[in-house]
Amino acid sequence: MSLGDRAKKEALAVSKLRVEAIAVLALLLVAVVGGIAVAQTYNQPGSQGAPGAPGQPGAPGQPGAPGQPGAPAAPAAPATPATPGPQGPQGPQGPQGPTTSSPTVLGMDQTVAIVVGAIIVALIIVAIVAISRSGGTTVVRRD
Repeated sequence: MSLGDRAKKEALAVSKLRVEAIAVLALLLVAVVGGIAVAQTYNQPGSQGAPGAPGQPGAPGQPGAPGQPGAPAAPAAPATPATPGPQGPQGPQGPQGPTTSSPTVLGMDQTVAIVVGAIIVALIIVAIVAISRSGGTTVVRRD
């Protein structure tokens, strides 16, 4: 095997390793973003299970010391029922609240997150193709 063939094989091995490393990193990124999206979707408030059964009643406590006798109270004055005042004017209608609360991914709406994720995946694929096509310079020395 000549020196030129060995250099070509080494350059090809390094290039393959680089592409494999980038592919693994891209898959890892997609897995992390997907995991965050799933966690945001299924971890909404109010999705808890039913409450458990009540526990056993506790043992009765010790009786307390007897209290002091109170002073006799004065008879209360008879209460007169009050009449309500007139109805006030109706206030203006407030702004409409949100109809549904859609889950978010990193503070973005789900649709926006999917579009951003697709663009990132496309950029990673383009980067992998660009790296795989860029033939590094191989110096062949003939002695």
